[in-house]
Amino acid sequence: SAEPQEEAQLQRPGKQRKNVRSPSVLDLDLTSGTPSLKQFLEEKHLTDTDPDTKRYLAIAWWLKTHLNLPEISVDHVHTCYRHMGWQTPNNPIQTFRTLKSVDGSFGKGDEKGCYAINHIGENKVQQLGQSKP
Repeated sequence: SAEPQEEAQLQRPGKQRKNVRSPSVLDLDLTSGTPSLKQFLEEKHLTDTDPDTKRYLAIAWWLKTHLNLPEISVDHVHTCYRHMGWQTPNNPIQTFRTLKSVDGSFGKGDEKGCYAINHIGENKVQQLGQSKP
């Protein structure tokens, strides 16, 4: 298996780091709902070339709105990325940290490793995909 080699490459020399757990695929219904997750992300013109921050925001909004999931984890994002055929980032939790501390679009969820999109993030999702002047 190639996994141990990949983990070794992620480590910086001289720096101890915890092994990053590989995200799991969750059993989520991403096809029902109007629009479905795929339709919604396409309406927002999001592709695998967009920044992860935009994609995380749109995914969080859709999951909150259509599946009543107010907070999400790396597993939720990974599941949606796989559904869309996108590559999950090597350090998927970092995008959540950026959106929480730098961007202010997410707050900390009640469960460990979970994040909740807030009104700032929801506002940004509403603006996604609108044509620029």
